[in-house]
Amino acid sequence: MPPFLSRACFTLLVLCAPAARCRAEDESQRLQAMIDATPMGGELALEPRVYWCAGLRVHRSLRIIGVAGRTVLHRQVPQPFFLLQGKGATVSLEGLALEGGGLDASGVKAVGLGQLRLKAMRVRGCGRVPSGPLPSDRMGATIDGIYAKDVDRAVVQGCVLSENARDGFIGIPVRDLAFQQNLCEGNGRMGATSDVDPEKKVDGPMKVLYLDNQVRDCGTGGLHVESRPGLPPVEARFEGNLVMDCGSRDRGYSWGIVLGDHARGLLKGNRVIRTAMGSKIHGYGSGILVGRLGGPARLESNWVEESRGSGVTLNACTFPVVLEGNVIRNAGQHGLSAYQVPGLKLRRNRVEDAGGSGIWLRLCRDAVLIGNRISRKTPARERKAAAIQAELCQGLKLKNNDLGQGVGLQLDAASRSTNE
Repeated sequence: MPPFLSRACFTLLVLCAPAARCRAEDESQRLQAMIDATPMGGELALEPRVYWCAGLRVHRSLRIIGVAGRTVLHRQVPQPFFLLQGKGATVSLEGLALEGGGLDASGVKAVGLGQLRLKAMRVRGCGRVPSGPLPSDRMGATIDGIYAKDVDRAVVQGCVLSENARDGFIGIPVRDLAFQQNLCEGNGRMGATSDVDPEKKVDGPMKVLYLDNQVRDCGTGGLHVESRPGLPPVEARFEGNLVMDCGSRDRGYSWGIVLGDHARGLLKGNRVIRTAMGSKIHGYGSGILVGRLGGPARLESNWVEESRGSGVTLNACTFPVVLEGNVIRNAGQHGLSAYQVPGLKLRRNRVEDAGGSGIWLRLCRDAVLIGNRISRKTPARERKAAAIQAELCQGLKLKNNDLGQGVGLQLDAASRSTNE
């Protein structure tokens, strides 16, 4: 026994370890009374200590703040820490650490809310991340770090969303989402998702900004947005994000970044590294997926490295897509694959060491490829896939592309007949 501890003090320390055995009395009722007593639009400051609570209800505009890293909430029952509601209301949560303890409930649940503002939050361990492959991602209960349904606007900034059973953040929908400078790590499905209501009771997202986030080791992918036909298309911007080591848990699909159904917009300066490298799902595993757009899209200066599938996949995009200045390295399949993308423009992209073709196109009418560079380390005599392969691409135009040595162009008659 250390000489500076009496036997009584030592006994007390033993009885209180681990900390989970020395829980303070549940403070949910006291905290609820404090919330109810705070005037509409007012501020409630919580002390920098540990609280045990769950099921706190906020139904009007309010700001609840703590001291980041020091105001920590634990729970003993499978309920969200906060239940937020109120059309037209603005609720802000700042500087709180929500420790879910593996219990099957989201950390924050906002339904039918005007504005949700989260800043410097930590939300961890809401549900348990399943180990091993699953036949699908349908887990029954919605167990996410942050669950937002029918929310007009959400701003999520400087938060850490980790080790939650499904998504770090999900909006179904958040009509206007700004998600920036957050870390999503070790979540069972996605880092962050912006989607339509699967029950089709409300509409879909209309605007999303993903800016300067880091997403690491999430089960099916990193950052996502999509809507559905019949709704206004989503205006999306993904810029400066890092998505790394995602998509390896085999839940039926895997991607890095998704600009999906009925969306349009810009992907610029993102890095997507090691996508689905541990997955065995056929047909998935692209670093970036763009598909069934609701308007034009531009991919500029992105870096995609090591993906089990194609580095970038464009699928059934009926609107123009432009890729310029992107770097795609070590894709397991094609470096860039495009299917049914009219008016596709590929300019000054670099594709290195793809497992299949550097650029593969099918049914891409009037595609223009200018100044792209495709290279491989594989000796020329061992190469089988073409640098550029095109099938049924009428109006194809190629200019000043560097195809490396060995197998260069592979064009069918429909593509070759109108090729410059």
